[in-house]
Amino acid sequence: MKLYESKFQRIYYDKQFSIMEFRWLLPASERDEEELGQEEAMHIELLTKYKPLRVMSDVHNIHFIDVNHLADWVQSEYLKIAEYAPTEAKLRMAVLAQAEMSKQLFKSEEEEQALVEKKLPQIQYFTDEVNAELWLLGEERV
Repeated sequence: MKLYESKFQRIYYDKQFSIMEFRWLLPASERDEEELGQEEAMHIELLTKYKPLRVMSDVHNIHFIDVNHLADWVQSEYLKIAEYAPTEAKLRMAVLAQAEMSKQLFKSEEEEQALVEKKLPQIQYFTDEVNAELWLLGEERV
């Protein structure tokens, strides 16, 4: 179900699978800081309201230049999930990004396990939506 739409992004929620999906539509260069802040605030509002255990964020269209900026943004934004999730829940966040960014940010199994032990969301970077969805649902990567 579509929860939100603006000229910058669309946000969907699938209650059956507890998945929230953020799809960015425009490059970061086409927004000012205030607009970006408003859009990011909408993420927090909807995460808090619907409390999904799985999140997919498609950032292909944002065109981040700085890989570290993307990593920091993802880390801080989605720590919100850890605040409301039951302790026994398996929390996952998939980020769809350009291939060069995905390769640089991909987390090893050891890094994923460290997040699980800290009860933080597992975060993985993908270049295709099918593998991202399979991973979110706990399936093996192809």
